[in-house]
Amino acid sequence: MWASKEQFDFLESWIEAYQNARAARRLPDFWPELYSAWFERWPDTDDSDKVPQAGNPPTRTWFNNRTRGTEVNKGQRGRVLNFKTPRRLPAYQVYQKLFKDELQPKMATAYDDYLQSLTPDVVPKTKLVFQNETARVWLGKEKDDVKAQVEKARNSGEYDDVGVDEEDVDDEEAKRLAKARRYQSAIDLLPTTAMNLVTSIEKQTGWMTTILFGGPMPDEGGKIVSYS
Repeated sequence: MWASKEQFDFLESWIEAYQNARAARRLPDFWPELYSAWFERWPDTDDSDKVPQAGNPPTRTWFNNRTRGTEVNKGQRGRVLNFKTPRRLPAYQVYQKLFKDELQPKMATAYDDYLQSLTPDVVPKTKLVFQNETARVWLGKEKDDVKAQVEKARNSGEYDDVGVDEEDVDDEEAKRLAKARRYQSAIDLLPTTAMNLVTSIEKQTGWMTTILFGGPMPDEGGKIVSYS
């Protein structure tokens, strides 16, 4: 055992604080508080595997496993990762993303010209509808090498619709945060997904299964965390 009964009881008393910190996305603040309280109680603990130091997998995994299925965010309960093939975007949308810097100014000018050409009694198309219709026309008039480039990008899966479109965010920091939120939302579903998978395998085969996941946790500033 990497901790004594007294130390496990101590960690148990911090579970609610862990859940609240995770729900508030402030786990980076939670760990220093926990470690400070630990060393205040056991100041002579060294750097062995008995110490719940920052980044030490046993402690983080223990909290993850101990609170599995009981997260404060009840909206995640019962949900699992989506293993369906992401929706492949149509060529005209990939075209807009692939040549975004070149097309955006032209599209803005074209939409302004379109609005100015309307008579007062005509209801204008929304900007999105206009962009999509115009992109279809422009793509159809492009050279074959451009069309081939669009199709290659489309088939690569890089522009598949995964539910959060960082490409539509102009600010680089906002784009990075959008991707981090998407990753964290998926990571939050890992425990339930793994439990359902393990249970299904055991029921259908009689085999016992162990699954290990690991990687950077966005909510913890990119620190490496593992689930098992």
